[in-house]
Amino acid sequence: MAWWRGRRRFNGLAFIVLVGIVVLGIGLPIIVSFGANRLTVRTSTLVAAPRDSFVITTPIALGLDGLVTIERGALYPADSSGRALSAPLSAAQLASGTTRYMIENGQLRIQAGQQTAAGDTQSPMIDALSNLQFETLMLRNTSVHVQLPDGRTETISDIDGEVTQRRKSTLTIKGKGALRGQKIDFEATSGVLADQRPGATIPIKLTLKSSLLEVTLDGRAGFVGPAQLQGAVDISIPHVRQVAHWFGAVWPAGKGLRNLTGHGQLEWAGASMAFNRATLLMDGNEAHGTLNLKFVEPRPSIGGTLAFKALNISEYFPLPILGAATAAATAWQAFLEGDLSLPLLTHFDADVRLSADKVLLHTQLLGRSAVTVTVSQGRMLADIGAIEFDGGRGSGQISADASGPVPKFAVRGKIDDVDAARTALTMFGHPVLSGRATLTTDILTSGRTGSDFLNSANGRLNLAIRNGGKIGVDLQALAIAVQKRSLEGWGAHGRSHMSFDELDASFSVRSGTLVADDVSAKSGDVVTRLKGTIEIPASRLNVLVQQEPAENTNAAPARSGKSKAVEISGQWKAPTIRSDTAADRAAAPPGKRAPDTLELLPATTSPARL
Repeated sequence: MAWWRGRRRFNGLAFIVLVGIVVLGIGLPIIVSFGANRLTVRTSTLVAAPRDSFVITTPIALGLDGLVTIERGALYPADSSGRALSAPLSAAQLASGTTRYMIENGQLRIQAGQQTAAGDTQSPMIDALSNLQFETLMLRNTSVHVQLPDGRTETISDIDGEVTQRRKSTLTIKGKGALRGQKIDFEATSGVLADQRPGATIPIKLTLKSSLLEVTLDGRAGFVGPAQLQGAVDISIPHVRQVAHWFGAVWPAGKGLRNLTGHGQLEWAGASMAFNRATLLMDGNEAHGTLNLKFVEPRPSIGGTLAFKALNISEYFPLPILGAATAAATAWQAFLEGDLSLPLLTHFDADVRLSADKVLLHTQLLGRSAVTVTVSQGRMLADIGAIEFDGGRGSGQISADASGPVPKFAVRGKIDDVDAARTALTMFGHPVLSGRATLTTDILTSGRTGSDFLNSANGRLNLAIRNGGKIGVDLQALAIAVQKRSLEGWGAHGRSHMSFDELDASFSVRSGTLVADDVSAKSGDVVTRLKGTIEIPASRLNVLVQQEPAENTNAAPARSGKSKAVEISGQWKAPTIRSDTAADRAAAPPGKRAPDTLELLPATTSPARL
């Protein structure tokens, strides 16, 4: 029975190797890993076996259920420097518990449930190790193949380290090795298992350090039955993208995803890993909540709930040097030049709920926001339950399909009481419209950048202002001025404004161009109507602005009998402005008709849900 008790104790050593070197080195970085990667293993240097050694050529199983198997290597007594002892040791000396041992050029396999391998279990050295009758067990040029709780196998190569024990109740392993070609330092301290019942656990402390990450864990581990690990964990990753590449994820280069630190309660059993009561900090954004990971084929999945006080996403939309451009324009430029390819969607599935008290994109500030993001087979649906934008409140959906060669998007939503002036300033660089507005969108588009997104956009956009506002051009004064001569640019009229009581605007969106279906602003007894097109990607417009008496009013008709209008065309920062009349337009030759007679294409249908 003493022989079996010794083997139960040896499971503590086995689990240190299993968890201390691999679980923290692989389990935690897998948060950002969604693909396989080729292992880089250095071939061990073969040396001649010392005279008093045990050369392992037939696999030897150690521990209950064959959890640990020594598949090959040279085992021999050694001095403190690792050199083989010159004089052979007796069986009594080997069993004294004061001997140092070396496993050199070894290969170990840690795998729950494997069949017990054959081997010479009568060796005094093997028996001494099984009963923890040693002072130090040194490892040199040794590799360990480990089956993780989710069924995958990873390899730690080129291990140089040592195992020490204290009173046969505590085991410590520390040293250096290579995981997927990356050098790592590790140290783990564990109790020994005194109970082989399923679910039995032991206390364990683990530390792993490399140039790419640092991880510590203080908790408990079990390996009788399904492997499990739980406890308080701390992680630190300077560059998340580099760790993702280390573990095989093909992520694009870019700013952001830096300086990740985290703390929480880890639970890992089978294919499921959970971080509870977690605090995560990355790119200066701090979140609290839970994260759940499942390692399943063909894609792992991520779930959980995270809450942010403030979420700054500016790092993910870098800006060029824009000189004297306005702050609002920089946010718009960030969108146009941002990467919308979403390559990660094809690597994992997700069901995550995110909330933030405020969201910042450069100078664009959003208020309290909440969104549920689901990802399945390269398709994403972001269900925005609440969002505060420019003083307004809204909701909607953004769906993305990254399963094909070009990402496809659908955007639907409604925002009430939004500040139209800030939105117009962002898009046009000038507050062409002000007032508290209700905005609805239903857009289908595709592309890899914000510019692609705009150029391929199709759908509808509606805008309504009910409590008064201003148009950022004095159209009434402009209509009088152009009766004398045409203008190049807005001039002084662009620095003034025209007030209105109500505004309704309905646009079709055709390849990034706004086509005015019905746009009218009422100012007392006068209605100002707009027809034509506004090309957002090209910053151009070609519109006809016409003023007429409102219905059910006694306003006198124009003296000349003609309906006066203003034609505006060209770059919207400095367009050509001229007078136009109904008679002039009727006389215009084919192909040169004014914008208000533009033949509109059939309205687009609402984009289908992804």
